[in-house]
Amino acid sequence: MTYDDKPSYTSGYTYNNTSGTYERAVDGAPTIDNETGEPVSISTIIIIEAEHKVIDEQGRIDIDLTSGGNAYVFQQGVYVPMTWQDEDGRMVPYYKGEPAKLSPGLSWIHIIPKDKGFNHSVKLEE
Repeated sequence: MTYDDKPSYTSGYTYNNTSGTYERAVDGAPTIDNETGEPVSISTIIIIEAEHKVIDEQGRIDIDLTSGGNAYVFQQGVYVPMTWQDEDGRMVPYYKGEPAKLSPGLSWIHIIPKDKGFNHSVKLEE
């Protein structure tokens, strides 16, 4: 799976069947944990759609992190479309009206523009 449409910054994730985690790379270089020196092992990847609005001439962006919306959760080699809600400043994924059960371990969150959506911002590969 790759995320973003900017060639200067593309995040990619590869599922490792042996460890049951995702390995992350940015522009092809593995993301390394500063404390261990090892590549990060991510149990859950959460992608949420949120409204993005340019607020000034410098291009600064205000991202709506309170209204909720579509979410996509990757765990154990599969992804499931969900929704997300703001709960006391936390972006919580929901599945069938209940908070989603997330795998133990490191979670990684990406926030994508709602107007571009998942199909434009994320590329899935087998």
